[in-house]
Amino acid sequence: MFHENRAKKLSVAERGSVVSLGLAGHSINQISRQLGCSRATVVLWKNRFSETEDVKRKEGSGRPKKTTAREDQRQMERGSIANTFVYDTSGRKTVPVWACFSSVAGAGPFLKINGRFVKEKYIEILEEELLPWVRQHYGEQQVHFVQDKSPIHTARIITQWFREHPQIELLPWPSKGADMNPIENVWSNIVKDFECRHARTADDVFNHARDNWIRHNERPNYWQILSNSMSKRLNLVVEAHGFWTKY
Repeated sequence: MFHENRAKKLSVAERGSVVSLGLAGHSINQISRQLGCSRATVVLWKNRFSETEDVKRKEGSGRPKKTTAREDQRQMERGSIANTFVYDTSGRKTVPVWACFSSVAGAGPFLKINGRFVKEKYIEILEEELLPWVRQHYGEQQVHFVQDKSPIHTARIITQWFREHPQIELLPWPSKGADMNPIENVWSNIVKDFECRHARTADDVFNHARDNWIRHNERPNYWQILSNSMSKRLNLVVEAHGFWTKY
């Protein structure tokens, strides 16, 4: 049974995770369980970000700050969900994106999510971006599709959409298996390569991330190798009896 830690104080990275998970559609209870903090703490930082677009503590509260702005930014990057890129000097910019790839077609659509990422918006992406892209590169051939079990992905209208489009077969995925998705490797590469000095606006952040995404096409067999790693990833999970692996 999960017991929330009411006394836990969140690090900068964890506060960033509260915001990022909220933007991705996770509920307060889900965020609380994942971070091991109270629901009140989740609400506090969600509200703080809504009011100030920042996750800093109010001046004068808590212990004196011992980290630099650059160190805080690195923590925010590590604490963010996979599809959020963070920029922080005088302020904080978060840019949620959706993207996909395949071993055959390589880098697929890379889309900026404007506003909240809700199930209706995801349906638009599936209809207007994913389905045409699959048909362009695979014709009528059936393909397998991987996504985690965020509330948006498991909404009834989303699962119904996949049932109505059997060409895109949705693979079963464990509730806590997000890190097993090969796309996480790509997000990690993009974050590591991120150059904040070139980003002054949210659009700059998005453009840099998108250009980096496309540049992965220049690496020979990159997407194929990444896709082919799936069997190895899953075998390691079985060998570890469901516990952590190197991925």
